[in-house]
Amino acid sequence: WTTDFSINAKTASDLYKKETGKDVDGVIAFDLTFMQNLLEKIGPLKLEDYKEEITAQNLFDKGEYYAEVGFFPGSTQKRDFFASLAKSLISKITSSLSNPDFSQNSQTPWLALIETIKEGLGQKHLLLTFNEPTLSSFVKSKGWNNPMPPINYNVADDSVETRDFLAISEANIGANKVNRYIERKIDYEMTIGRDADLMATLTINYNNNSPADTWPAGNYVNFLRIYTPASSGLEDFQVDQRSDIQKVEVGSQANLTFFSTLLIVPVKQTKTVVFKYRIPKNIKLEKAPTYSIYIQKQPGPEKDPLKFTFNLPGYLKIETINNKVENGSLQNFSQELNLSEDRQFLIKVNKK
Repeated sequence: WTTDFSINAKTASDLYKKETGKDVDGVIAFDLTFMQNLLEKIGPLKLEDYKEEITAQNLFDKGEYYAEVGFFPGSTQKRDFFASLAKSLISKITSSLSNPDFSQNSQTPWLALIETIKEGLGQKHLLLTFNEPTLSSFVKSKGWNNPMPPINYNVADDSVETRDFLAISEANIGANKVNRYIERKIDYEMTIGRDADLMATLTINYNNNSPADTWPAGNYVNFLRIYTPASSGLEDFQVDQRSDIQKVEVGSQANLTFFSTLLIVPVKQTKTVVFKYRIPKNIKLEKAPTYSIYIQKQPGPEKDPLKFTFNLPGYLKIETINNKVENGSLQNFSQELNLSEDRQFLIKVNKK
C-alpha cells in the first residue's frame, strides 16, 4: 500500500497476529523478479508435489496458474504453491552448503548468488525488517527496510544544501496482475526562479500493454501518490493535457507532503499525468548554493526510464554536478537514466 516497507511490515505483522495469535521476529518480502533472478543463477527447481520444473523463464506463468486459476475465498492454493517453491529453493541452497567442496564443485555459483541478493536489496526486489534491536539497527542503517524518506537523507535539513525529494507510490487496486504489462516513463523537471525558488514539474506516462481485458491482465486501476518536501503546494494537475486538480487530495506523512489520485489506464491505452507544484524553499546563494534531489525508487518495478532536467534563470550558472566541475556558463542540465535504484543529484550553482 505504501513504498515505506516499515509501515507495510507492521501491518502484515499485526494481521498475522490477529489471524494466528503468534508474534513474528521480522518480515521479509521479495517479488517474482527477485525469484526469477535467483533461478537464473541456481538453475531450475523441481516441485515433486506439482510434477513441475520451475525455471526463470516459466516462473511468472506457472506462478499465476497455480496461485490464481480456480481461486476461491479461503483457498490456500497460492500459499501452498509458493511454500513448495520456497521449500525447494531453500533445500537446493542448503544442500549445496552441506557439500564440503561447495566453494569449488557446487552447482550453485555462490558469488553470483550473493551478487543477486545484493542487487535485490539495492533495487528493492527484496525488503527486510526485524525486531531484534541489533539486527534491526543494521538493516535500517543499510536502508533495506526502505523507509521514506531514507534514514540518511533528512529532507528538512537545508543547512548545507537545499534539499528536494521525490517518491512515486502506486497501488494496484484492480484485483488483477496487470502490473507486469505496464510501461511507465518518468520526467522530473526542476526550474529555479528569479528568487532562487523551486518549481517542480513531474510527468508520468503510462502505457498498458495488456493483451486482453480478461484476467490476469486488464485495466490498470492505480491509486497514485507523489511524495514531496513538506508543505509543497500543488498548482496544477493534468491528465492527458486536461487540468483536473480537483481530483487530487493533499496529505502528509513523515514530514513529507503527498498528492494522491485514482488513475485508470485502460487496456491498450496510454495516460499521461502532470503534477506541477511549488516547493517552499530557496537556494541560499551566499551560504549554501547547492541544490540536492533524492529520487526514491518504489519497490516492484524494474528499470523505469527517468529523465531529470534542471533549469536556471539567466543570472545563474551551474558550477558542479555531483562534485564534477562543469565548464562554461551552463544554465540547463538534463540526463536520461533509469530508476532501477534510488537516484541522487547534487548541483552547485553560482552567479555569473
